[in-house]
Amino acid sequence: MQLRNRVGAILVPRNNANNLADPSMRLALRAIGHANVQVMDPLDRIDIPGGSITSLPFYGEHADLSIASKHGLSVKLQGRHLLFLADSDGKDRMLYRHLSRQIGAVDDLFIGMECDGAPLSWLYGPYLSSPVSRKDDESRRLSGSDSEHAWMIAEEFGCRHVYVYAMAQEPWLRFVAGLKYTPESKQIVESDKFIARCREAGLHAERLCGSRTMLL
Repeated sequence: MQLRNRVGAILVPRNNANNLADPSMRLALRAIGHANVQVMDPLDRIDIPGGSITSLPFYGEHADLSIASKHGLSVKLQGRHLLFLADSDGKDRMLYRHLSRQIGAVDDLFIGMECDGAPLSWLYGPYLSSPVSRKDDESRRLSGSDSEHAWMIAEEFGCRHVYVYAMAQEPWLRFVAGLKYTPESKQIVESDKFIARCREAGLHAERLCGSRTMLL
């Protein structure tokens, strides 16, 4: 809310209006005072000075529900192509192969690797019309890519630089996400494996934490 007077426009994906678990981000943001909220469908492109922003379909941390109000972003700016996929999962390699044909090769890939996510009810429980059984709750988790799935995405887009981000490693997020990683945590082990594989293939790869300034 403190950013309301500093943000020119907010770009959000279109929600699934037929699913109570997928409320409209546009309406929520307008309700707290953001006047310019634009809705994007998959592969919608908005031109900006020196480049463009393209919305990409999100497949990953939504517990296999019909959730549409999450998206990845392809940002082309001054001849550089950056791809932000947050907690996307590379389960379906063909999805990313088709996307790479649409948007082209990527210079810098930013991907989250929360590959051992919380059960469905942790996030979506309050939106469900009836409670789910423990078995079903555990079978649908809020997980992103493990090392193998993240590598599939990096391969399909021909990335040169890879950054693992949005891991909630910052200490203050422990009270929001309930995460406290150790070197043995699956998320750390898998992201270490992915980074090592990228470096073996000659890519620049690292896991980000806190703030970082990059000159591209």
